[in-house]
Amino acid sequence: MGAQPVSLLHIFLKRILIVLFTTILGVGLGLSQAKAEYLYNQYVDGAGNVAIAGTNGYSSGGVIYTNGVSASSVNLYHLYAQNRIWHQSAGYNILQGSRSRAWYWSTGGATDQISSSGYGDRGVTYSLFLATTYHSATTRYTSYPDYSASCANYYNSGNNC
Repeated sequence: MGAQPVSLLHIFLKRILIVLFTTILGVGLGLSQAKAEYLYNQYVDGAGNVAIAGTNGYSSGGVIYTNGVSASSVNLYHLYAQNRIWHQSAGYNILQGSRSRAWYWSTGGATDQISSSGYGDRGVTYSLFLATTYHSATTRYTSYPDYSASCANYYNSGNNC
């Protein structure tokens, strides 16, 4: 008897459990905030309502930490996530950090974590999903610590939505 095949749903659920575990662990360690904005069951042309876009984040000692998520319950041709932290200043905005990750014929995952210590800094994630090269891409924006930075304007320039 050979090894049992692992279902894509099992892999997907395992990844979500890892994200939830790290968030709960952060709260248990006394971090001041642990939040996430997730958009579930997002429609992907050619695949259906299979995508999850999200931004995880927490703060501790005046420092915020974020990472971005692009995941799917089925393998997609291309998934991409880029997470950024912007600091807003009088007259200009400063990009504090950025991490991105791409996946091909995969269910996706998360970017590496970035951090910033500026007051009022916010993290934003751009997520992209593409079922095949013959279909249109789906894009979403999510943010931390609240939904106030979940837009292309904030992602591209740090300007408010």
